Formats: sequence, structure tokens, C-alpha cells
Amino acid sequence: MLTAGFSSPAWLVARSPKFGHTPSYLDLASRSSLLPIHTLADRLTPAFNATMDPITAVGLASSIITFVEFGFKLVDGAREIHLSTTGKTAHNATAEVVVTEFKLWSARLATPV
Repeated sequence: MLTAGFSSPAWLVARSPKFGHTPSYLDLASRSSLLPIHTLADRLTPAFNATMDPITAVGLASSIITFVEFGFKLVDGAREIHLSTTGKTAHNATAEVVVTEFKLWSARLATPV
């Protein structure tokens, strides 16, 4: 039987000897019958079956590809702005010219002849 000052898990108390002597730490460590039911390997392995539905797998792969493609476009746009002399992308410079032309044409149409 274990003494009151010896704190141990319930599985250890349940398997302690009944002959009246208090087992020492070395006695407890050397007894294979006192090992817990769950070992470290059991704790590291998942308790569920990690399989994925084929449709879900295709959706996940598609999402990953889309995310990577977006990242490449973002880096490419930042690189284009960094290397440009005006600090704008070619598309933004073209859009600025078109907007300026539309403003001029709308100003011509708004004034009376």
C-alpha cells in the first residue's frame, strides 16, 4: 500500500503491492506492470482516420493554386512598380491617360457652342 505523502496517478495506486511495504521510486520505475496504458507513441498518433473526400481534395488543391497564383501576381505588380520610373504600373499609366482624355471630351461637350 502507498503512503499518503506519495502522490501517484490512479493506475499506479490500483496496481501497487498489497504486502504492506511502500515501493520506492526505483521499484516503481522498474516494474513494467506499473506503466501507463497509453505510451508516448499512442499519444502522437492521431485518434481519427484522416482521409479526405475526392471532391474536397480537388477543392483544396484549387484553393491552394489560386492563392499561390495571387501571390505571384502581387509580387509581380510590386516589382513592376519598383522598377518603373514613374512609380506606376503600365496599366495604371494607360488608365490615367484614358481618364484624362475622357475629362477633356466631357469638358468640350459641357460647354455651349
